[in-house]
Amino acid sequence: MRGPTSIGRRLVMCSIVAIVAGGTLLGASVVASAKSGATPSISFDPSTVPAGGFPVTKPFTAPIVEGTGFVPHSRPWMVECNVVTSGTAEPTMTATVPLGKKTTTLTLPVGCSVPAETATPVDKSGNFFATFLIVAGTVGPPAPGNDSSGASGATDAANYPCPPYVSQTGSNTCELEVIESNGQSASTPLIFTSASTPNPTIPPATTTAPCNAINGTASSPASPGSKGTGTATVDVPGGAAPAPGTVTQAATCVLGGQVVQVAASGLSVGPPGVATVIECNSDAGQPTIPYAGHPVPVSCTAITSSTLISLTSNSLPTQSFTVVQGITGPPATGTDSAGGDAATDAQAYPCPPTAAQVAKGDTCVIAVGTAYLAGNNASDQLPVPISFNQNKLAQGATSNNATKAANASKTTSKAKNASTKASGSSLAFTGAGPGLWWLGSLGVLLMVLGGLMLVAVQSPRRFLRFAVDHSRRTRGDESG
Repeated sequence: MRGPTSIGRRLVMCSIVAIVAGGTLLGASVVASAKSGATPSISFDPSTVPAGGFPVTKPFTAPIVEGTGFVPHSRPWMVECNVVTSGTAEPTMTATVPLGKKTTTLTLPVGCSVPAETATPVDKSGNFFATFLIVAGTVGPPAPGNDSSGASGATDAANYPCPPYVSQTGSNTCELEVIESNGQSASTPLIFTSASTPNPTIPPATTTAPCNAINGTASSPASPGSKGTGTATVDVPGGAAPAPGTVTQAATCVLGGQVVQVAASGLSVGPPGVATVIECNSDAGQPTIPYAGHPVPVSCTAITSSTLISLTSNSLPTQSFTVVQGITGPPATGTDSAGGDAATDAQAYPCPPTAAQVAKGDTCVIAVGTAYLAGNNASDQLPVPISFNQNKLAQGATSNNATKAANASKTTSKAKNASTKASGSSLAFTGAGPGLWWLGSLGVLLMVLGGLMLVAVQSPRRFLRFAVDHSRRTRGDESG
């Protein structure tokens, strides 16, 4: 059995260890905080971006990003953004990103790409090297869903391409942004060899005549890309019927946010099969990602249990579908057939297609797809081509939500100030960050606990010595 003296010594040692450990943590947080106050910077090699962006096919040579002045051992995220430097506020979106074993959120302009975490952390000197694929065309949105204006982020992102539209000269710029978890950020301008994006990313119409809306149709197996049997139709507001006997007709004059009516008949799949309506870029070279065992192009809009329609016959009743403009995919999350992240690869296949894709003959389609979820491999694939209203797009009205976004500028101005600029046109992510705050707090707590333990151990010992000495003096006085 250990005596009181032995236990006291151990408690004293524990107290000292707690104080030393707390002081070390506090010192580390102070040093890190001081370093986080340094001005970070990034450089980009090569300094210019080809007109069509860097190759998106693998293998590709990605540009090199070098950063200095960041918090050691942090893990930054990189984004490509079209940001507003003056004029109407740009809608924003909240993106969820990994932070160690947890997640955190970043508020980003809708014209930013999905945040990509660097493969390696910042080194002990505050430096990092990383690769990042710069794309041309529509680069946003940074997350799925609606943006701060209440409109579809994918739709509004088409208003903010890289390089900026001709009409955005002087009010918008494209940048590479690096943001790290402790609040630091830095940016560098992206200089494209082609100074601006035409309105829109497809060649603008050569006429200002009104767009003549025509309803679309596709029949399998005669229509390109079709499979199985049946005929699908896409009716646009005010659209005229296709010419009699037409097998394939594009639905014309569509715009992002517009609601069209989709139906199908004569399908090879009936009950208990399911159907879904999706919008896709038709590029044949894009990766695919499986859904319920069927490969789906990464450009297609999301497929979820809520978008699946149970068939009660070999026909699909009329369904309302909202046209998406900008980045449309992916249909599911995960690794695609090219070995990349489906959400990242989908950014290379927007609707309308890029100028390079249009030159190859690519288009966008609204497709009816059917399948049995089990027990039968029959399926139908009926892609109806869609043609965007080039007259309005050429005038800069790239989304029928543009007016709504403008009207919401007052409500988004605060978000813009908080998320778009720290200095110049950098994103605002400043301060030491929650990690350093907790580190410093833990250090202070350990020091306080260590001090309390030391007081708790030493006070009884001082009291006992005082009592013994007082008793001795008292006996001595009595004996004298």
